[in-house]
Amino acid sequence: SNRNTNLTLTQFYPGASLHPSRADFALGGTQDNGTVKYTGSLAWALIFGGDGAFTAIDRGSPDNVWYVSYQYLNIYKTYDGGDSWYRATNGISDTRIPFIAPFVMCPANPSILIAGTDNVWKTVDGAANWTVNSPDFGLIRSMAFAPSDPACNIYFIGTANRLYRTTDGGLYWTDITQNLPPRGFGDIAVHPTNPNIVYVALGGFGGPHVYKTQNALDPAPSWSPIDTGIPDTPVNAILLDPANPNIVYIGTDIGIFRSVNAGISWEWFMNGHPNVAVFDLVANGTAVISFTHGRGAFKLVSMPQGDGVGLYYPPWGAWYLDGNGNGQW
Repeated sequence: SNRNTNLTLTQFYPGASLHPSRADFALGGTQDNGTVKYTGSLAWALIFGGDGAFTAIDRGSPDNVWYVSYQYLNIYKTYDGGDSWYRATNGISDTRIPFIAPFVMCPANPSILIAGTDNVWKTVDGAANWTVNSPDFGLIRSMAFAPSDPACNIYFIGTANRLYRTTDGGLYWTDITQNLPPRGFGDIAVHPTNPNIVYVALGGFGGPHVYKTQNALDPAPSWSPIDTGIPDTPVNAILLDPANPNIVYIGTDIGIFRSVNAGISWEWFMNGHPNVAVFDLVANGTAVISFTHGRGAFKLVSMPQGDGVGLYYPPWGAWYLDGNGNGQW
């Protein structure tokens, strides 16, 4: 007798992506189960094999041009919505590569991407060619562009214990770890309009896990812990709501926390979301999706305040504001 009915047990890795204007289209990499595509139905479609890793959706052609990867930074690209795939790693020649290696697309120019091994690699022609873009930093865990930089020259990378910044497209790099603790950088989030405001999420135990700076472009930025009230648990993902960057979400080993005042205070933001490790959070201004390690994905869809009516989006459910202005899954 089949006892697996309705169990949602997919283990997602970091590196998911969401369509820039649709809440019903997302890509995510899964442990041992390839890269899968969500199009609004209960069944996610398998579009690529291996251990699914980081993904990206081309904002200029989001219905057709996507990037996927599998273990050790094997990147592939499609121009036709997944009907055919082309290897997209020409020029990457490193031998020290994280099992799940990061790569990210510049928000201002989808032809510019960076990828992480123990160096930063960069492409300016949509992954036709890659060139080395940094010295050896050790294995890279996280990367983020400054969305407000139209030239895509400002970006940040995190390793197991250091944080680095470039403001000139990788010609020069600055160690900006300063007073941050020596723990792994799980994620980096840059304010959508102000590149001086940067948040970092740290793993491990025994100290603060979310830090913020408001002078990230200074020679020596100052960092302040902002996770008062958050339990001593690793933080794996951090997201600034693109519609309102004062709203900050973090994905931890025990679920999601939210701040509505740029990190001054936090609330445990679950309301039906399972108490499980959240490895990624993505948003496009109309929806937020969390990708968990072992319980699939959950979508947050906001409705007008005071409406008091919920919408159901299989297989996760939806989020709305009730008559008291409280978020509900």
